[in-house]
Amino acid sequence: QKEKTGGIKMSSKTNERVMKDFQWLCEHALEIGRKHAGEYIAVIDQKIVAHGKDFFKVMEEATKIDPRPLVGDVPIPGRLIV
Repeated sequence: QKEKTGGIKMSSKTNERVMKDFQWLCEHALEIGRKHAGEYIAVIDQKIVAHGKDFFKVMEEATKIDPRPLVGDVPIPGRLIV
């Protein structure tokens, strides 16, 4: 069964994994923020599998492992996000 999530169709299994990855990311936000501020990170199965300043390189590396990684940017402390 496929679920539509933010315009992307994902299987229930993939959606469940991404939700677990997001929860893990939230639980480890402070540690990740200290280590990866100003970078993009890709998370698969509660592990950072790729990180760096170039979004496309991070995506390319992560999608070699899984076609649907959770990818986001880690803000720099004190920088206003608009």
